[in-house]
Parts: sequence; structure tokens; C-alpha cells
Amino acid sequence: MAEEILDKLTQHIQTKLVGNQEAIQLLLVAALTGGHVLLEDDPGTGKTALSRAFSESLKLDFKRIQCTPDLLPSDLTGLNIYQPNTQTFKFIAGPVFTELLLADELNRATPRTQAALLEAMAEKQVSIDGTTRELSSFFMVIATQNPLETAGTFPLPEAQLDRFLLQFSLTKMSLAEKEQMIDLTLGLAKETALHALYTKEDLTKMRAAASQVTLHPDLKNYLVRLCSQVTQLEGVVAQISNRGLLDYVRACQSLAYLKGRDHIVPEDIQYLAVPLLAHRLFFRNPLTTTKQKEEAIHTLLQQVAVPTEIWKEG
Repeated sequence: MAEEILDKLTQHIQTKLVGNQEAIQLLLVAALTGGHVLLEDDPGTGKTALSRAFSESLKLDFKRIQCTPDLLPSDLTGLNIYQPNTQTFKFIAGPVFTELLLADELNRATPRTQAALLEAMAEKQVSIDGTTRELSSFFMVIATQNPLETAGTFPLPEAQLDRFLLQFSLTKMSLAEKEQMIDLTLGLAKETALHALYTKEDLTKMRAAASQVTLHPDLKNYLVRLCSQVTQLEGVVAQISNRGLLDYVRACQSLAYLKGRDHIVPEDIQYLAVPLLAHRLFFRNPLTTTKQKEEAIHTLLQQVAVPTEIWKEG
């Protein structure tokens, strides 16, 4: 059953990490949608550990790169190196040639290096020295940024933010969960990789099934109105892009599938509104915080009327 996929994956990852139920659900939505994720959270909250455990559980090749101001575009994409013996150039692939790339503290990389990811994220290909090389169809970026430390960083431009399907933070642990985390860590004799719960073939089948989820015409209109009416929010100067609108539909399909439904309901649209729309808001004030953007989306959800219908019959 489709609804068991998420439960099994969550339980599997939680044998190694405590909590993160909502984050796991959103990561799986992104994987089924073929999108990318931006994690904005404090240092030491487990972003890297979660990303690695997620890749292990889906048997996805995993690579991590630490973004710094001196990181070059070629450090991400790779480059051609001259071979004196053969008098030819040999291409050395960069870490972007993987299936799940963790770009840690992406906003510490210069705009030039950040831009090296744009083509890869949008088209799943990389152009180097006039040659275009395809990336895996499962290629997915999980980028992180620290909301507390802004010195020496380069804020991600709107064009790059729009290429992230979702942006969210990890849920803060309760006291009981922190105690459980200590017990789990002390109980592990050594750090071991999780075995693969699902394979890439399973992921392909999940994607195909999710793409068949239906969207009622009234809900399609509701979704379009939500994206169009963001300009009525105070300070917002641009609508949600067409890419964002299409991402919204596909993400709702993936979420509905994981909930065991063959149709989207209003709750799917409302649940994904903040992680999918907030980072795409373009405010006149460039210093608008993530929290203020999320609050603006909550306001939008209250302003736009929700249609009533029997969605399964749509």
C-alpha cells in the first residue's frame, strides 16, 4: 500500500536518527517529484546525517561538498585536464555527478559558484567546455544554509531559490527525544550505513504512480488563485513563477500518493503551501526574513476561499 511507504521509510531512518518525521515526508515528496530541497537550520541539528540516511535508504549515490568563498564552479561540475602522455584532455567529473548531492552552507559559495548549480538543478545536465553531460534522472540537491550567521555569505538570488522545490527547517526535538537520541547514540557500537529499504527501480514506480494522481478542476483553480494572489500580500512585488506553479501541482500529487489517495484534496495544497511558496516570495524589502515569509503564506491561506466538493469524483 502506498501509505505504508512513508511509514516504513520513517521507521527505517529512525533506527539511526530520532524524530524528523515531517522532514522525511517532505524529502520523500521532493524525491518523488524530482525536485530539490533547501534546509535552513542551525548548525549541528542533523541535516547532514538525515540527508545521508535518506540516500542510504533509497540506495542513491551520495556526495557532499562544503561550500566556501574560495570554491570554484569547476570544483562542483568537474573539468578537463590535459594528459601529456596522450596529448588529449580527460574529463574529471565533479561531485555534481551523483544522485543526491548535499551542498552544505550553499550561501557561503560565491554567486559564480552558486550559478554553476543552476543548469544542473533545472535541466539535470552540465555544460563544460562546450560539451553537455547528462546527470542521473534521480539527481537531487539538498542544500543547507545557516540562518544565524550572515557574515561572509552570499544570499541566494530569487532565480536560484525558485529552483528549490521545498524549503524547510527540521522540527525541534522535545526533551524526551533528546534523551532518546543520547540512548541511541550510546547504544551504537560504531557508525554503520543503513541498508537500502527501497531501490531506484522502486522510486521509478512510485514516481509513475504519483503522476497519475488527479486534480479536480475546482482545486486547480484554488491552487492557481493562491499563487496569483501573493501580490496582494503587503510588500510582495511578483507572482509565483510558472515553474513554482507546476512544482506545486506535482508536489501535491506526490503527497496525495504517499497518503494512499488517487486524488488531491485541499489539505495537500494547504500543507505544502509554506515549504513550497514561502521561499519564492519576492519582497520589496530584501531583508525580509524566512519567518516573515512563512507568516505571509499563512495569511494568504486565510484570505483565499477553499472550494468544497467531492474530490474523488472530479
